[in-house]
Amino acid sequence: MRALRITLGGVGVLIAGYGGWLLFSRQDLRQLTNLAEWIVGGIVLHDAVLAPVVVVVGWLCARALPVHPRGLLVRTVILLGPVTLIAVPVLFGGGSDPTNPTIDGRHYGHGWAVVALACVLVALLATTMTWVTARHDERRHDGTGPDRR
Repeated sequence: MRALRITLGGVGVLIAGYGGWLLFSRQDLRQLTNLAEWIVGGIVLHDAVLAPVVVVVGWLCARALPVHPRGLLVRTVILLGPVTLIAVPVLFGGGSDPTNPTIDGRHYGHGWAVVALACVLVALLATTMTWVTARHDERRHDGTGPDRR
């Protein structure tokens, strides 16, 4: 298992290095400046908007909901939050250019809704798996399950 991790890590470093080389060898300074602005903006949005929202939702859920629905809601917010932040410009028409119809040539709201549904399903699956595992462990430890000794 250790060798697999080292191999996958090495492949990841090579791919990231190749991507970095492509980025810096094929872009001009203006494009790299725009990239830096987007990266800084993403960090600020994450730390100033998304992280506090997740903390508040988690705190409110801890106060109001049982364990499993709480986990579902928090997992959904954690999955859907970054996707929504990334989609805000196109969802609200930012960056559209009337002279370039290819920029906003689709219904981004529909795509976001599909991704939101996928996030909810993944969160539901994770919550269900947590619940099933907890139930299995409870049954095994109280002597009523099939694994009793």
